[in-house]
Amino acid sequence: MYKLEKYGEIFMTQKIALINDIKTRIPGTRTFWHFLEDTLDANFISTKKWFWRRHLVKFNPDVIIQNAFWGDLKIPKKPIIMLIQDNYHALMKYDLLDKTACNKQIQKITTAVNVADFVVVNVNSLLRLYDIPKEKGCWIPMGIDSSIFYPSLDERNQTRKELGITGQCIIFVGDETLIHGWDQVKLKIEENNNIDWILVSKNNPFSIEGKNIRKFCNIDHNMLRKLYNASDLFFARGSIGLPAIEAMLCGTKVDVTHDIGYFEDWYPENKDPRSEVFAAGFDLKDTINKWKEIVIKISQDYKS
Repeated sequence: MYKLEKYGEIFMTQKIALINDIKTRIPGTRTFWHFLEDTLDANFISTKKWFWRRHLVKFNPDVIIQNAFWGDLKIPKKPIIMLIQDNYHALMKYDLLDKTACNKQIQKITTAVNVADFVVVNVNSLLRLYDIPKEKGCWIPMGIDSSIFYPSLDERNQTRKELGITGQCIIFVGDETLIHGWDQVKLKIEENNNIDWILVSKNNPFSIEGKNIRKFCNIDHNMLRKLYNASDLFFARGSIGLPAIEAMLCGTKVDVTHDIGYFEDWYPENKDPRSEVFAAGFDLKDTINKWKEIVIKISQDYKS
């Protein structure tokens, strides 16, 4: 439970349940579900455990936040906030995922939306694509902690010296998959072999080799910040979201796919990347406040 000191004139304590299969598929990697668990002091309930319904009844939450990916789970009447994390419409539009699989999942998410008391999307256009009225849904991105990702000239100079970088440097954070646009990233690397590249992956190391390529795998946020600061540009194609926002908070300019993911309705001007992140509402403090306000509102509406 979390205690919010004051919301209007009401003092409240909420019991919140999070329902998904797992928190992360990559050991040691934090995801949106870790963020919600910590931010709301919520109880994570895994649908992979056969007794999860019994666990839910015993916990008796005031509010449930469910991954809409699983559709309508037929949960006994409780205020339910459905979270839509994946933009299958865009994945299908750009041929990043099988169309049949995308359509099947869209239909499943639609059943979840229909039984939800409220819907939160991490990409603004999903409100329109699922025909969610303003009073029933809102956009809240995965916030980035601006106290972890920030510009540092000292880090830039030290990291570039350690890596032997003297000229222009471009960073890519992702993996060698179509969904992350690796085919286009690889082509960009091959076309710019006189530029230093930093490649960062979460799980499997990159297979590409080259004297101008520095590869990193499964690094912590402090090291990632140093690499952003050492770079002149963040380059990505395909569905790339949070890494680009992290880079911008470090003052690094970005060259990313427009009209997909976080950049569907907003494209950075690159005049002042860090300020642009704050203006666009991606700072962690803003997203925390939005989640807490919505949880309390839904709970109040349900009780009334």
